[in-house]
Amino acid sequence: MADTLSHWLPCHIGRYDDTYSLRSFGDNIAGTGASTILIESGAHPNDPHRQVARKMNVIGLHSALEALLGNLYQQKSLADYYRIPDNVEDGLVDIKFSRVAQRCAGHDYVADISVNRDKQGRATVKHIGDLSGQAGFTNISAYQTTILPVKAYQLDGPMVLTETDYLALLKQGFSVFTGDSSLLDNLSGLPVLCLPEPPAYSTLYPGADAFWIMQDSEGKQRAVLNGKMINL
Repeated sequence: MADTLSHWLPCHIGRYDDTYSLRSFGDNIAGTGASTILIESGAHPNDPHRQVARKMNVIGLHSALEALLGNLYQQKSLADYYRIPDNVEDGLVDIKFSRVAQRCAGHDYVADISVNRDKQGRATVKHIGDLSGQAGFTNISAYQTTILPVKAYQLDGPMVLTETDYLALLKQGFSVFTGDSSLLDNLSGLPVLCLPEPPAYSTLYPGADAFWIMQDSEGKQRAVLNGKMINL
């Protein structure tokens, strides 16, 4: 199965820790004496409905049945199984920003930032730090780029937000809105974040919504809006 699937997903087939766990569904079935193969299917880029995972499961199961019917499994050994690389827990994120600078408590530091999206499409910061052991489905080099302090635009009345208006606010450093979200009519075609109160921190932190503005050493700015990056 691993050989077959590696043709379709090279360098993306891993082996989970097979230490026995009393709470494990697969281990309890194996405990009855039934030979068991547990397939865990991860995410795939730009595949929110898991069609790639479904296809790979069918291909993997088909190859297993062929191996059983043709006795091809007898050509394999436990050594072949243990040659499958160990799975890296939390080794993939949706977006990884590498080597981006940020100021916190009066100190500048450089770190990687990972962003994940949930099932509803909301993008939040997962980790900040040395993420050299992680890869992103999308990898963005942010070398010599600094994240600007988070600024909120106060909604004091009804506002129709066009793309031109939004880009102008972003260029002024406003990456989020605060106030009554019902006052904001977003016609920009871009994601917006409206908070009931001003953000408690002007820097990013794990769990924060992925809305910020960053500037490179030449003064060029880019905005990250719910994980989507646009040039300003």
